[in-house]
Amino acid sequence: FSKDGHWYHDGSPVTHQGLASYLARNLAWSGEAQCWGIPSGGWFIPVEIEDTPFIVLGIDLDLPEPAVQLSDETIQEFNPAGLRFGSDDVPYVSIKNSSAPGGKIEARFSRSAMQSLISRIEEKEGEFYLTVGAVPVRIRL
Repeated sequence: FSKDGHWYHDGSPVTHQGLASYLARNLAWSGEAQCWGIPSGGWFIPVEIEDTPFIVLGIDLDLPEPAVQLSDETIQEFNPAGLRFGSDDVPYVSIKNSSAPGGKIEARFSRSAMQSLISRIEEKEGEFYLTVGAVPVRIRL
């Protein structure tokens, strides 16, 4: 699973949308195998994760409960306190509790979700604020 949210098998992209969707919806952490993978018919197929196991595909900061849409086709609550920016200036957010190491899972923002997020960030007197609804929330960059 690539850092930009694409699935690959033996170096070739998975182009069948139904298969890619199936893989995204079924990606799970195995405490026994200590890795991410796809459970299938009593088997567990390990998956190499390039960066994060989930990608933020969209963000809606104007909902009563701000939310992100993830690559596994779920909607998760967005908490600005869980937002961080990586060394390559790409935003990440804590999203799900898990039995994976660390307990909390991060999702990397896709390019389009990142653009939506950045359009809501303003600098005021050396501090950065993300507008959530109509409320500016101070964030770390």
